[in-house]
Amino acid sequence: MMKRLAFSLIVIAFTCTLLKAQDSLYSKQTVNVLRLQFVFWGVNYEKKVGRKQTIQGSLNLFEQINFSYSSSFGYRFTYPFTPSTGLQYRLYHNLKRRSSLGKNISLNSGDYFAGGYRISLPVNMYDNIRRPEQSLAFYYGIQRNFKKRFYIDLGAGVVYRFRQEATLTGPIWDGVRYSVADKVSFGSFLNFGIWLNKR
Repeated sequence: MMKRLAFSLIVIAFTCTLLKAQDSLYSKQTVNVLRLQFVFWGVNYEKKVGRKQTIQGSLNLFEQINFSYSSSFGYRFTYPFTPSTGLQYRLYHNLKRRSSLGKNISLNSGDYFAGGYRISLPVNMYDNIRRPEQSLAFYYGIQRNFKKRFYIDLGAGVVYRFRQEATLTGPIWDGVRYSVADKVSFGSFLNFGIWLNKR
């Protein structure tokens, strides 16, 4: 847990430093933006609902990258196909200040508070059946868009995962009840890709 938190904070700090040297583009308020995501491969559409507010919907083919090591199996890397979709409300709090400092706020380049819902379809490890997993999250995020279409979006916060219950199937686990308790945990994300709006 602490290693994951420390790693996430290092990535956020490094990215924030990197983003200081960005293009000078200007805008007055939030706008509609369509983006293509890399790594987790998907699309997201951010819809303006106010001068500083947006609703973002996303559809992804992957949800996580796993890397582990054990003395029995050695190093293991997995990149499981996990379809997911989510909806997120964003409140950008520093667009006016960034604009007054001559910084880029185009295509919603700013810092924001967000609340979101996500549902995914991972494969159950016992009977290989896809079942929905749902979560609610509250994040603080940073998003930047650049002239050459590149964008980066990262954040960290608290995630609540709903309780899961199912009856397993198959020759070994048929009829067995499967349950995972609901829980609250620290969460973070890092997305990057290209924006698809007209220049």
